[in-house]
Amino acid sequence: MDNLEEKIKKIVMTGVGVVVNTAEKTKDAIVGFVKSDQAKELADKGEKAVQSALDAGNKAFTKVKEMFTEAELKERVAREKERLTSLAKQVGELTEQQLEVFNELLQQYRDSHSDSGGDDAEADSEPVVDPHEKDASEEE
Repeated sequence: MDNLEEKIKKIVMTGVGVVVNTAEKTKDAIVGFVKSDQAKELADKGEKAVQSALDAGNKAFTKVKEMFTEAELKERVAREKERLTSLAKQVGELTEQQLEVFNELLQQYRDSHSDSGGDDAEADSEPVVDPHEKDASEEE
């Protein structure tokens, strides 16, 4: 029985020795590769690629930032507000019949450009401008 245990112990120790030997050789191979010219070349290429990507990202950010200065953004917002105010005034001046036509056209536009499957269909079917609201506001 002792002989069997010794043989099993010897097999297990041989396996452990093989694993240790493999680990040492792998370590030596990795250390050798890291010290090689090829590894240095690959590391240099990697650093250049990373730096190039960073430079491109910075250029893109700077370009976008330069395209829209704060003053330009404020001007664009002011122009859009003015445009929408003018549009609201024009819609407010429509007669009842014109409002009905306007609402029909607006609904047709919404229907042709709708992305939703119908959840908003009831809300979209209501007129944007109610001709009766205009009459009530004129009375005030």
